Amino acid sequence: MQPSSTTIRSTRCFARWARIQGVDREGATGIRNAREWPEHEHRSVDIKVRLRSGVQHGFSGIVVGLTYCQSDQRLSGLLLREQEPCRVGPPEEIGLDQIIGLRDPVYQHLMCGSHGAIDRAIVCSLARAARDGAERQRRGALVLLGRFVTRRELSLRRIRRWIEPLDVVELLEDQVFQTIVAA
Repeated sequence: MQPSSTTIRSTRCFARWARIQGVDREGATGIRNAREWPEHEHRSVDIKVRLRSGVQHGFSGIVVGLTYCQSDQRLSGLLLREQEPCRVGPPEEIGLDQIIGLRDPVYQHLMCGSHGAIDRAIVCSLARAARDGAERQRRGALVLLGRFVTRRELSLRRIRRWIEPLDVVELLEDQVFQTIVAA
């Protein structure tokens, strides 16, 4: 662990994040390093990624740092914590090649992708989590879905159109979801 002294080379959309100072940690293989930011520098994001299995997944999370190639200091990925229904998960590396869409939810600044694609991926991922989870995970996913729909001011007609292929339209009539959206 050492204070960051190297300059991370990145594309223009990540240039501001690459300048944030933090603590550099060496990777286990010696190929990539991670720069973890102090807590006050963490950034909230809405993100759409392609998982290694090819499935597209959308979620709200917190960027806690960056990863970069040790040999040429080129940005290789983001360290993200996914906001889960009951907690915030541990940081995981998401490679830049896996990111399809990325947005700052506070200022609605789009870094890559489109707003609609990110919204749809997050709604579908939360709907799948509500469908497949046990009662507690189901309620948590419905709460997150309701908060997301309220924050983004999405119409219920659009949500219904997006989740119909998943056969989970009955989630829109769930009391937990209705309570949050109506508030």
